[in-house]
This record gives sequence, C-alpha cells and structure tokens, in this order.
Amino acid sequence: MKRISLFAVCLLATYLTYAQTSDRVTKNHSINFPMGIGYAFEQPISKRTVLNVEVMLGGAFTSNSRTGTSWYLTPIFRLEPRHYYNYFRRQEKGKSTVNNSASYVSISVSYQSPLSIGNDIEPIQAVSIVPKWGVKIPMGEKFTFNIAGGIGILKQQNSEFSETYEIDLNFGFNF
Repeated sequence: MKRISLFAVCLLATYLTYAQTSDRVTKNHSINFPMGIGYAFEQPISKRTVLNVEVMLGGAFTSNSRTGTSWYLTPIFRLEPRHYYNYFRRQEKGKSTVNNSASYVSISVSYQSPLSIGNDIEPIQAVSIVPKWGVKIPMGEKFTFNIAGGIGILKQQNSEFSETYEIDLNFGFNF
C-alpha cells in the first residue's frame, strides 16, 4: 500500500510541475533543427497571439555524373504572426502549454537572400507568403516538436508569382 501511495504522489508531483498554467502565451527563444538550423523568437502581442521571428540557414545539395556535386547555404528570414487558437482549451483539459505548445494558424512571410556560400549554385532571391496551420508539441520542459504546412504564393527574382507549398518539420530547443 505504501508503494502505491508513494507512486501516486510521485506521479501527481510530476504532472503538476510539468503543466504550465498561464493566462497568456509566453516569450520564447529556441534553436530549431533538422530542416536547416535556425533561431526563433516568439514575442506575445495578445493573450493567444505571438509574433514569431526566425533566422534560418537553408540550402541545397545536388550531385550527378554530368555536372558533379554542387551545394550552397543561404540565410532565410521569416516573420510570422501565430494565433494559438486552442491554448486555453489545452489548459482546461490539463494538457501542457509549456513553450506555447498548442495548435495555431499563421501567415508566414519568408525572404530567401541571394547571398550564399557554396560552389556552382547561386540561390534565387525569393519572397513567399503562406497561410499555415500547425501544432507545437511539448517534449519535456526544454524541447518541442513543430509541424506546420500551407499553400501560398512565391515571387522569385525575375519571374512571375507562382504557387508554393511550405512544410515545417522541426525540433526546437527552448531557452
């Protein structure tokens, strides 16, 4: 009986210390990977909305028998207002909202710089605007898993507007 009571107390203590209860989303810094590596900062602008600012290092790698191996790395900048629409509902159900873990909708504005390092490939300067739906899932106190996607428009250097698909799939270390 003592073992069961001790186990129940430990389980309850873990649950209570894990769940974040806040009346609004919080300021958050994170390093994101594996689709590139980047730094993200979320600044609250209302009780359930943040302005997510990201700087990422993206790139490409190609290899074929005719041209050989080519690669480049380029900075990508993103500005993304995110509205965490089920933030309070998660809290009411006793689920964790640590590091703003909840489902969200956003409008992502990304800029890919023409500046790069690499060989034989030069990135194309581009701007995209993509409405997205996503979810940020907590993995303990310091890590999150984020998946998001959407369809939007892309304007590349010296070309017309075109349709684009954007998928985010990354792990974040929050500090």
